[in-house]
Amino acid sequence: MKKLILIITVILFSLVSKANQDSIVLAKLKSIKTLPEIKKGKINWNSKNPEDSTIDPDTVIQCGDSTYWELTKMQKQIIPSLINNITNTSKTNIPIPCSKDTLTIGGLAFIILNNIISIPYAQVTKSQWCVIQPGCGFNGVAGFITYVQNQGQKFQGQLKTWYSEREANIETFKHESPSECRIRYNAIYGCKIKNSP
Repeated sequence: MKKLILIITVILFSLVSKANQDSIVLAKLKSIKTLPEIKKGKINWNSKNPEDSTIDPDTVIQCGDSTYWELTKMQKQIIPSLINNITNTSKTNIPIPCSKDTLTIGGLAFIILNNIISIPYAQVTKSQWCVIQPGCGFNGVAGFITYVQNQGQKFQGQLKTWYSEREANIETFKHESPSECRIRYNAIYGCKIKNSP
């Protein structure tokens, strides 16, 4: 009987702890006012290996809010909470480049999630997403943000399935050439699926 009570207590504590983390993450997402962005110059995008992309020497990058980087540094432990927030349609004041719309909390959660672990859009959605919009911010995925924000419930389900199938194989790695912003905020680690490039 004591064992059963202990097991129930551990399960309840785990559930309360998870709900508490989701609430904390939501409060932090709501506090973000600016995201990293290129103010001048450009990134020479390497579509085969994005980590090998280069930045022109005259490029000026704004790092955005420190809370953005605080969440990014939490890495694997925050992934479930970010996924849980994908369906949040509350609007932020952060504009979507090349659009008249602004980010939702769900769109913002996705951007941070994608900064922690590169999401293979086509694999997750079972749809082709090969149109990149250079100069439209969010690493060229501004168009995908519209999908995330308009199809939040569907995308969240797809993302949960993808994540649950790979969660045990997610590992931390150190970025070989971290951006100035990653260095400034000590967010030099990311996550990837084991045995993937």
